[in-house]
Order: sequence, then structure tokens, then C-alpha cells
Amino acid sequence: MNLVKHIPAILMAFTFSANAQNVEETLAAIEVNNSYLNAIRSSGEADKAGFRTDITLPDPDIDFAHHWLTDENAENVKELSLKQSFDLSTILGYRGNVADKQGALVDLQYKQVRMNTLLEAKVIVLKLIHNSKLKAEIDKNLKNANLLVDMYQKRLDSGDGNIIELNKTKMALAKVSAEAKRLDIERAALAEELKRLNGGNDIKLSVSEYPSETLPDNFEEWFANVSTSVPALQYATEQTNLKKEQVRLSKMQNAPKIFAGYKTEWSNAFDKHSLLVGMNLPLWSNRKKTKHSKSELIASEHLLADANTQTRSNLEILYNRTKGLKLISEEFLKNVNELNSVQILDKALNAGQISLLEYISDIEMYYDIRKQSLNAELDYRLSLAELLAAEL
Repeated sequence: MNLVKHIPAILMAFTFSANAQNVEETLAAIEVNNSYLNAIRSSGEADKAGFRTDITLPDPDIDFAHHWLTDENAENVKELSLKQSFDLSTILGYRGNVADKQGALVDLQYKQVRMNTLLEAKVIVLKLIHNSKLKAEIDKNLKNANLLVDMYQKRLDSGDGNIIELNKTKMALAKVSAEAKRLDIERAALAEELKRLNGGNDIKLSVSEYPSETLPDNFEEWFANVSTSVPALQYATEQTNLKKEQVRLSKMQNAPKIFAGYKTEWSNAFDKHSLLVGMNLPLWSNRKKTKHSKSELIASEHLLADANTQTRSNLEILYNRTKGLKLISEEFLKNVNELNSVQILDKALNAGQISLLEYISDIEMYYDIRKQSLNAELDYRLSLAELLAAEL
């Protein structure tokens, strides 16, 4: 979680904070402003600093003694000694390696939280784009419904219509108006959700089209490239690497701990200087720790194998689901684009070929199909976003 890694996102967030934003700029701003991400980032830096507090040598020991002798003719003796212990696991970097691996796990935990947060934000953005597309269709329908009410009001005023037909057009207008208001309420709620993720700061989303993302053509090739970026797999791999380092550290801790020092004694009659060398034999303190570390390594390797299996299986299921939703969306879009129902229905109504009730019913059916097409497109986009989450 080096701050340097986040400089591009910070600069982008500051650059676009006051302007209308696209999807990438929105996610960059949220990465910088999200309060939970900031808390996790700060907590992670503290944890990483804490991991390195135990990789220093022990503090030196300094002793002073003043000996009073009972012999009246003897000189009192003073003694000063200095000793330093040397832990080979620290000197050779074993403890430092463990601290590095622990820090890497903290970074991966942050990466997982970051991915989940940005995916949540992206889902909201996709729903806002979907809302805009629905609103565009509703606005067309609303315009058409208003024209219909005006037309039948004029017919009634000229004596060429009746109140029943006018009421039908007004009921159709009321239904469309209610749907338009519902979309406005939904959009406001989504905007508030995006604001919450952005640390309480407003975001002016300027896009009305989905981002230019595509479903990978081949799952095997895509998974081979993306598997190294999936946080869950990275975490399981790094966890296993940590356990390996802990096994090495545990073995090294079976080695004797050496100490060296200097000792001096003096009185009015003499000075004596000595060098001290010794060792501490860990006969009891490290018993069974290596065996325990090896057991943890074996368990971690099993978890890594399971993580690979589960991740691959889940992503393949999601890939196939996304592929199916893509086909449904494309088929819907093709069929809808071939329709020209509004113009045909307008001509048929004006020519007296269909009744007003039939016209209203067919118009509702047409816009319902348009809505289903947009919903199918959203389903595909949401599934694709989840599939590509590791690339955020």
C-alpha cells in the first residue's frame, strides 16, 4: 500500500472532482475518497510497521557491581560488564522475510477490499446508465402520451370525440408519468449511494453509454492471464509463501543464540579485563514449533489448491453465464431495432384501422419490450463487471 501507487488515482480524483465524470474517473475518485478504503489503508500501514518491530537484535546488557571485602587490608573491587546477544534468525534475515510476507498479505487484504468497493461503485454506475436509458424511452412514451391526450381533448372539444376515449388517454398518461417519477426516485437513490462511496462528495456522472468492455473470446486464455491478478488466489499463494518462511525461521531458531561481551574489574591494586563469549541452547523453548510450522504449511498448501479449484470453477460458471446473457441481450436488441411500432401504430390509429384501446395496449407492449431489452443489457453488463472485477 505504498502511497506512490495511488498518486495517479489521487491526481485524477483532484482533476475531475468538480467536473462531470466518466466511469474510470468516478472509480478513481472513489478509490481516493472512500472513507473505509482510507481506514483500511492506514490500518495496513500500521500493521506492516508493527511486523518489523521484532526483527532487531536484543538490547545489550550492561551490569555494574561494587564488591565490599571483609578483609580490612583488601581493596574494594568494582566490576563493569557489557554483553550483546546475536540471534542468527535476525542476522540472516529470516525474521525480516517473515515480516515482508506478512506485509504482502496486508497489501492483498487491502486489494480485495478495494476491488469489492470499486465493483460496488461500478455496479451503481451501470445501474445509473441503465436508468438513463430507461428514462430516455419513458420520455418518448411520455411525449407520445401527452400528444394523445391533447389530440383527444381537441376531438372532444370539436364534438368529434367522447369523454371515455379521453379518459383512456389520461389513464395511459398517468401510468407513464408514474413510471417516469419512479425512475427519478431510483436515480436519486443511486446517486446517494455513489456519494456515500465517494466519502460524502457529490459525483456528476456524465455518461449515458456503457463502458467499452467486451467478453473475452476464450475462457482458458483469459483465465491464464487474469489468474495472477485475482486477490483471493494471490492471498492464498502469499499465505503459503509466508508459511514456508515461518518453517525456515522455526528451523533457524533451533540454532544456539550466541552472545559476546566485555568485562572489566578494577581496584586501587589492580585492573582486570576480560572478553566474554557464550551461547544459549534452545533445548526447551522451541520444542515442537518446527513441527507445528510444517503442519501449518501443509494446511496452507491444501487451501491454495482449493482456492485455485474454486476460483477457476466460479469464474468459469460466471463466464458461461455472462456469455449466455450477452446472447440474450444481442438477440433482444436486434429484434427491437427491427421494430418501427410507434409510427405504424400512429398511422393505423389515425386511419381508423385500430381502436384507441388497441393502440394504447400495443404501445404499452412495445415499450415493455424495449424495457426488457434494456434490462437484458443491464444483466449482461452487471455479470461482465463481476467477471472482470480483478482488472479494476
